[in-house]
Amino acid sequence: MTEVAVLAWPMRAQLRRMTWRPAAAREVWRQGVPNGLQFVMEVGSFLILTVLVARMSAVDGAAHQLVLHLVNVSFLPAHALAEAAAVLVGQAVGANKDRLVPLVARHAFTLGAAYATACCVIYAVLGGTIAHAMAAGDPALGARATTLVHVSLLFLVADASNVIAAASSAARVTCATPRSSGSRHRG
Repeated sequence: MTEVAVLAWPMRAQLRRMTWRPAAAREVWRQGVPNGLQFVMEVGSFLILTVLVARMSAVDGAAHQLVLHLVNVSFLPAHALAEAAAVLVGQAVGANKDRLVPLVARHAFTLGAAYATACCVIYAVLGGTIAHAMAAGDPALGARATTLVHVSLLFLVADASNVIAAASSAARVTCATPRSSGSRHRG
């Protein structure tokens, strides 16, 4: 709660001038619940995965951890692109320039797909070498990590595309909802 107060304090004058309407709040809630549930499922799946990894052998667990750190190099930029696309989509919708939304989404999708594809090529070609280097001379760990790196290739491009598309879509719907419901900032 303290964080909300700290963030809201500089905007207190603007917040006082805002008009809140029940219809707009219901619509934001209607859109926010599915987005929140998706996020909970994504985080929950990592929790379940952690429980499963805890039951693995030491080599399997170490290989999983090693590959998870390695593939974060490809996952995190897709999430950053998704956040940036959501901000740009929100700005376009807020400025009543809806025609820019598909352009922003297409550019973000293209950048994300290009980056994820480059990571896939690098991991496909050099994944074994990288995994063995990260395994610090343990051949069993290197071999297991190499297998996991190659399995992760199936997920990389699809994840980048999904994250960017979901963020762009959610931003468009969320930002358009108050405008269509009549809730506006006065001032």
